[in-house]
Amino acid sequence: MTTITLELRGTQPRSMPQTGLGGGTERAGKGRSVGASRGRTRLTRRGRVVLAAMLVLPLLAGGGILAAGGEAAAGISGASSAVFRHVTVQPGDSLWSIARRVAPNDDPRDVVVALTDLNGLDSSIVQAGERLAIPHEYDGASR
Repeated sequence: MTTITLELRGTQPRSMPQTGLGGGTERAGKGRSVGASRGRTRLTRRGRVVLAAMLVLPLLAGGGILAAGGEAAAGISGASSAVFRHVTVQPGDSLWSIARRVAPNDDPRDVVVALTDLNGLDSSIVQAGERLAIPHEYDGASR
């Protein structure tokens, strides 16, 4: 009779009798094959959940990006396409003088801030000939 020696970590080698002769894989204990080093991979429930999350989350993120990009491409946005009244800067004008002219009853500091924000100005310096949009709250039409 032939013996096969199995060595398990942390234990002494032991001998098992070989039950078969010839060409197949021999069985050792509870249906595990001695010749094969790995069996079929099994996914646990947690493994399936993690795998599903790894597949679904990027798809959801990509869909959200496409939806946001599609909205911008279609011209749909939170900003409205309002029409503003414009004034042309005259020689000697400043934002302060324009603010006092377009909204004489309001605090010029608030009007200057609104003009700067609406027109995307980096500073309070304006050039003669520039066209400035007037915020609706100061254009006189909404009063």
